[in-house]
Amino acid sequence: MILKILSVLVLAVVAYFFYRLIIRSVLALYFFKRGNACFNKELYDQAIRYYDRVLRFSPTFVSALLHRGNAYNRQGDFDNGIADYDWFIELEPDHSEAYNNRGIAYAQQGRYDMALGDFDQAISIDPNDVSAHYNRGNANYHQANYDLSLLDFEQVIALDPNYAGAYINKGLLLQDKGDEEGARQAFLRAKELGHPDAQFHLDELDE
Repeated sequence: MILKILSVLVLAVVAYFFYRLIIRSVLALYFFKRGNACFNKELYDQAIRYYDRVLRFSPTFVSALLHRGNAYNRQGDFDNGIADYDWFIELEPDHSEAYNNRGIAYAQQGRYDMALGDFDQAISIDPNDVSAHYNRGNANYHQANYDLSLLDFEQVIALDPNYAGAYINKGLLLQDKGDEEGARQAFLRAKELGHPDAQFHLDELDE
């Protein structure tokens, strides 16, 4: 009789903990979706509060870390963004987007050496990561690595021939190197793709 009572009690305790786990998981997913909705509306303070709730209910809900880091970045709070990316990368070390986004935060702080390391890592994980190539091109430019920067923007164009910003940056680098015809062709392609600054750069070449 006692054994039967103990068995029932054990089953009740196990059922209670599974119930709590399921409820917490459901709530975490609900708050994550709410956070994403706020993020998409550029309501970053609200998004961060929802991601905070996700992590209180489910500390291993790693996507909430990545998204909260992105929200901090959009607010210009790069220290907190970097902290979230650090935490995320500890849990998911093979995620190119996290390295790319942390690299953006470092670049915004002027820490280009750190940014380049992260962009390199993102590209080593995903060689077709267009954003990481583009961002590395910008970081290389700020470090006066102009030839490497040009190679990065050419790689962006190879991966995504409709990336207008890459043609603008390529054109500026070619213009600096004295290749005005190459620059003109890059700006013309950017104009075809609808980049708002393309005509300005074309006019500048004709002055």
